Amino acid sequence: MIHENVELHNVAELREVEGFEGLRLQRVPESLRVHLSEGAQDGMLHPACAEIRFVSDAPVAKVTLSCPVATADAVVFYGPFQSTERFTIGKEKQTLELAMPESILALTPAMTGPLPFSPHVRRIMLGDAPVFLHGIEGTGIRPPGPGELPSLRYLAYGTSITHGALATGPHLCYAAQAARRLGADLINLGVGGWALCEREFSDYIAGREDWHFASLALSVNMVGDCFSLEEFSRRVSYMVD
Repeated sequence: MIHENVELHNVAELREVEGFEGLRLQRVPESLRVHLSEGAQDGMLHPACAEIRFVSDAPVAKVTLSCPVATADAVVFYGPFQSTERFTIGKEKQTLELAMPESILALTPAMTGPLPFSPHVRRIMLGDAPVFLHGIEGTGIRPPGPGELPSLRYLAYGTSITHGALATGPHLCYAAQAARRLGADLINLGVGGWALCEREFSDYIAGREDWHFASLALSVNMVGDCFSLEEFSRRVSYMVD
C-alpha cells in the first residue's frame, strides 16, 4: 500500500489504536483479521518481513517508529544490498536516519548487471513485534516505481517457520531467502502457531491479484482434539482449491 510518500510493503492496513500514538502496521485488513482465530489475530499484527520503502533525493531521510508492547527488529537495505545498519525498536519513539552510502551511489548497471531492486530504493524490513509508524521526514521522498522493484511477487502462507520464528533477522526466514534467490518480492502471510487455514483467509489470498506464485505450508498447527482428519482435509482442500 502507498501511505503519503512511501510504500508500505506487506502491509494491508494502517490503523489508529486507542491508547497508542501513531498508526499500527498490520499485514491483513481488519475486516479479515477479526474473523481469524485469536492467535492469528495477534500474529497478523507482527510485521514478518513488512517493509517501509522509498526513494529520496535527500542525503538523509528519517523514519520514526515505535513498538509499544515489546521490541521489533529493523534491518536496512539499499535495493538488494543489506546495510550494516540494524535497529531494535522499543516502546519509545525512535527515529531511524537512512543516509544513502556513497558506495551505493557509485554503482552503475555495468558494474552490477540487472538487479531485482534498484539500489536507490531505501528499505526498512521489520520483524518480531507490532510496529507503529509516527512519521517520515526528508525532501523529494516518493514511493518506488515499477522499474525499481522486482517484477515477480511470491506469496507465502504457513506456520512459524514461514513467519520467521527463531530466525536471527526477518530477512533470514526461508521465505525471504527463497524470494531473494528467485529475484522476487515477498508477501509473507505466515502466522506462527495459528496457520489454521480459515476459509476467510483462503478467500482473501485467492482474491488478491498482486502475486504470481505461492507456497502454502499446510499445516502442523492443526493438531489435537480440535482438528479431526476430516476437518484438516476440509480446510486444506478448500485453501488449495
